[in-house]
Formats: sequence, structure tokens, C-alpha cells
Amino acid sequence: MDDYAGRRVARTLGLPVTGLLGVLVEAKGRGLLPSVAPILDRLIGEGFWVSDAMRKAVLASVGE
Repeated sequence: MDDYAGRRVARTLGLPVTGLLGVLVEAKGRGLLPSVAPILDRLIGEGFWVSDAMRKAVLASVGE
């Protein structure tokens, strides 16, 4: 979940919160995606905002 209000409500209810980047990392870890970089770059190209530092951190966390 990537919107602030939704995350806040989920946390209030004690629910785990995972955003899109977390889902991509988890999918790669489970072998469901061969690579995160092309998907992440496409999302960024379509207007999904991710800082350069976050992009690098996500890719480093999955060995890319």
C-alpha cells in the first residue's frame, strides 16, 4: 500500500504494511521475478516516484 492514509489505518489496525517496492523485493526473493530493475525503471518512466537513493537501495537489496 503506497498511500499515507491507507498505511496509517492499516498500522492502527495492527496490519502489516508493504508497499509496491516491498512487493517487488519479495517477489524476486521468492523467484517469481528474474529481475526488479526493468520493472522498477518502467514504473518510474510511467510516473511512479522513487528517489535515486531508494532505487539504488532496493536494487542493492536484491543483488542488482
